[in-house]
Amino acid sequence: MPSCGRKISGTLLTPEKTTPVLRRTENTWVFFGKTLSSQDLWLADQNFQNARRLTHLNPQFDKYQLGSPRLVHWRSLDGDLLHGALLLPADYTKARVIHWLCACNGGASSSSDLVRFGPGCGTMNMQLFATRGYAVLLPDAPQRLGTPMADLARRSYPGVNEVIDMGIADPNRVG
Repeated sequence: MPSCGRKISGTLLTPEKTTPVLRRTENTWVFFGKTLSSQDLWLADQNFQNARRLTHLNPQFDKYQLGSPRLVHWRSLDGDLLHGALLLPADYTKARVIHWLCACNGGASSSSDLVRFGPGCGTMNMQLFATRGYAVLLPDAPQRLGTPMADLARRSYPGVNEVIDMGIADPNRVG
């Protein structure tokens, strides 16, 4: 796979965000590009330059400014390095404290869904909140047998505090 990325219409195309590759010839790649709203089919040259979208599966999303995902890191109360996917509203500006939600799912590695926030992200569409001005944190929450609720607290609460310490979330307005 190529090692470079290319920004096209608000979508960053990289090998990590394109899977699977349907076909590769000597000069071109044909692949599904994962975006926040769909998995469209793309065509690119061998260096992932001059990529162009071949399909437009969800044009109804064009009228919305979808949220912007980022990866956040923290240490659990046990000292383990954990990650979480944080979805910010498209109009979010730094140093602005906003309303937010923390969606904890015990046992999940939600940070791996960073590029798939929104449609296709199970039954909860986090873009629904981001397009209405809310931030959403999906923390990784690995669990051990026999202590699910304690594990969820030891791993998720420090992530909540990290988002508050970043100046993004209002500690008095957490959902």
